[in-house]
Amino acid sequence: MNLNRRTTICAAALVLLIAGCSKSSPFGAVPAAQPTSAFPVFTPSTVDTVGKYDDSSDVTQLGSSFFGQGADAAYPYIGTQELLKTSASMVTLQGWITQLIQSPPSDLFPGTAKPTADDTKVDKPFVDALTTFGLVPVELSTKDRSRVVMLIVLDPKLVAGRAAAVLDVVDMYEKLPAPLRGGMEQSTKKLVGFSASDLTDTNTPMGMIIYAAKNWKGEDTRAIILVDATRGPNPLPTPHNN
Repeated sequence: MNLNRRTTICAAALVLLIAGCSKSSPFGAVPAAQPTSAFPVFTPSTVDTVGKYDDSSDVTQLGSSFFGQGADAAYPYIGTQELLKTSASMVTLQGWITQLIQSPPSDLFPGTAKPTADDTKVDKPFVDALTTFGLVPVELSTKDRSRVVMLIVLDPKLVAGRAAAVLDVVDMYEKLPAPLRGGMEQSTKKLVGFSASDLTDTNTPMGMIIYAAKNWKGEDTRAIILVDATRGPNPLPTPHNN
């Protein structure tokens, strides 16, 4: 599943959260037990959360890994995901992303996503959705896609302001007893490709976005989501071949 399609799902997930289709798990930074990525992130920035990235469940439940394309869709991607914070402005960060696209690290090449709406006219409805929530994505990968790096840059204050209803719903569902939340888990997964817990768990990219918006909205700070993952050696069973 390529970045455009997957990030479209992200935007759709936020919209569904606003509509009330959500379930929550507790917020809080994940201990940094996972090694950080060797990818040259923006400086100055500090790592807030580090976790293992593994989209195996996407393959077995949805039929495609997060980054899988075509014949590789059944191969999981496993690696590191990080949430970083920086005092740099969004303009500065977009300039950094533009530089990455123009001069990517060795052996990596830019994907189809670009840093601004003007550069993504091919998929303008999706870009508009991302822009609405203040998210700026980019993908880099090796030519054979054996390694993929995804970056999402955002202003937590902007995201929190434009998706205030999301945070309200999250707060409301955190207070509900578990039996009342259960039905939302699988329904959200089927509708948008993310379970409700994915959207609120800080050990997932979407959860990191929600966490940053919830906890950093009162600060003059920006957030960077980094996923650095490599393709697994073996395909996994999918719902289509079980």
